[in-house]
Amino acid sequence: MKVVVQKAGSEAMTFEVEATDPILMLKCLTESVKPDLGPASEFHFTLKGVPLQDDDASLQDVGYCDGDVLMVACGEDGQTGDAPAPAAAAAAADPVAAQGHSGVAPTSGFAAVQIVVSMCKNEKSNGVYVPAVPYAGKSVWHKAGSAPEEAAAGAEGEVPDADMKPKSKDVGDRVIYYSVKSERWYIGDKLEEGGFSFVVGFGKATIPPLHGWNNGTVVEFQSAAPSGDINAKAGLEAVAKLGEISPWADQELCYVTMLKVLGNIAASPGEPKFLSLKIDNAAIQNKILRFAGARDFLEALGFREEGKALVLPPSCSANAKLGHEMLQGHATEASYHQIRKERHATAAEETKKEAARPKRFAPSAADGGDSGPR
Repeated sequence: MKVVVQKAGSEAMTFEVEATDPILMLKCLTESVKPDLGPASEFHFTLKGVPLQDDDASLQDVGYCDGDVLMVACGEDGQTGDAPAPAAAAAAADPVAAQGHSGVAPTSGFAAVQIVVSMCKNEKSNGVYVPAVPYAGKSVWHKAGSAPEEAAAGAEGEVPDADMKPKSKDVGDRVIYYSVKSERWYIGDKLEEGGFSFVVGFGKATIPPLHGWNNGTVVEFQSAAPSGDINAKAGLEAVAKLGEISPWADQELCYVTMLKVLGNIAASPGEPKFLSLKIDNAAIQNKILRFAGARDFLEALGFREEGKALVLPPSCSANAKLGHEMLQGHATEASYHQIRKERHATAAEETKKEAARPKRFAPSAADGGDSGPR
């Protein structure tokens, strides 16, 4: 099988290996081609943002598939390139792991974005959330609470009032997660126990939406990815704009075309003809670039204007697969919402027609019949 290896900001490398070959062998091959990375013992790979720490595991064991890219991560921080460690590294113990779920918090890609919550009526839910261990196949974000205070303690030297209400044990530890059972994204204090705010979803999108949160809660994304990687914040904000395209036929057209563009790159990384989009091409203009958010999303993946074309550098070709996966989930989610919207509209129209139909009454009792509508 062909395996693609890449360090952010550098050209991708392709190796022909067996699915049963260990990660260590691939690291040695990478070291021989790129000695500037240092010895194999000083770097590791990440697959879809998840560090691969077991050098004895095979490509088959870690779930590598054709079209995937192994990113080279250098240093103890586990980041690609020279990026600083994420805020998650300084956060409290991961709440998902604490509830018995295994995994690693993502450090790259869209799921590595931080989420800022404000205007939630539960004030302790407001703040910055960092990536946590995934749950039920979906991304999770965590906000550590403040240090717990002693219930009986007051100001220094203060004598507790016998009538004083005990202080809350809620220190503000919160998670943003998706509940398959409830079909909702929640901001809550524990998994599968509801939350303080929510937004309805079908679970197809891998990232919670910006809009539609209950009780006026505001959700925003923050922090750009390091140079050479995906600008997750800009990309997710662009996707939110795509979701506002109207009518639905135009929104769907944009999704289909962009998915085809990204799919071609993912299937043939580095192929020059797929890496360039002519800006003045009528089809590209009509199906992609005329829509708000479309160009922003492509640029978040690494596309840059060169002459009269948007060009994705070969060193960023791996971003196309991540962009395709994220956009596919969002597009499917949007189509489900559209189906529900159309069904509700049809039901409302039928109700309106039924109410407008003239009522037929049976003969009255005086006329020898039972009165009432039929």
